Amino acid sequence: MTKVRFVFYVLILAMLCVGYFFYPKIELYFAGIKTVDVNKKTNFFVPTGSTFNSVVDSLAAKKIISNPEKFKSYAGFRNLKDATIEPGKYEFLPTTTLHELVSYLRKGNGEKEVRITLNNTRTLADIAEKITENIEVSKFQFLMLLNNPEVQSKYGFDKETIRTLFIPNTYNVWWDISEEELLTRMAKEYKRFWNPERVAKAKKINLTQSEVSTLASIVYSETKKADEAPKVAGVYMNRIKKGMLLQADPTL
Repeated sequence: MTKVRFVFYVLILAMLCVGYFFYPKIELYFAGIKTVDVNKKTNFFVPTGSTFNSVVDSLAAKKIISNPEKFKSYAGFRNLKDATIEPGKYEFLPTTTLHELVSYLRKGNGEKEVRITLNNTRTLADIAEKITENIEVSKFQFLMLLNNPEVQSKYGFDKETIRTLFIPNTYNVWWDISEEELLTRMAKEYKRFWNPERVAKAKKINLTQSEVSTLASIVYSETKKADEAPKVAGVYMNRIKKGMLLQADPTL
């Protein structure tokens, strides 16, 4: 065997060894350019305390990734683990790469602030469902809080009036807000809405703030047309002044 041929074989062997040891890492590196499997904008939630495995299982369940085991290898290569996962709300697009997905999960992607829209709520269960739709607090947790007599009394309400604490509007809150923080926020919004001018107007017609809210909900159930609302409210106000029953269909 000539010296040149020997050197050639040594180089080939060296390249094969390098490829054998480094190919898996190279493959993992390029795995990041693949996109997620969604075909439209998809919301994804990571609860506080989530583990690496539970997040991967959820990604697979929502069909954001198609091969959990391969994703685990890639995510592990990128140092995604229990301690580096950031809880929050995420949005993934069809153009989102696996590299971006892992980066988001490690540092969040700016989706921790979410919107709560309160409207068309009749019962405490309705309120709890609407208000917890896009946050980490569960409907059950919040409903339990609202039904607690001590909590109701703390904010100046009882079991009949606690519903009127919630002013219909759209609010921006942090996704991981606690149920106590959320209730405190709603109380602040209530006080902001019931400014001295509105309180004075309620007193002028001899109604409490809760009675105004209750009457408004009845009127809204009767008509969704803004120009008709004053007339409907006027009918009920006349009945209240005369001590009559409201005889309103929505109260049934």
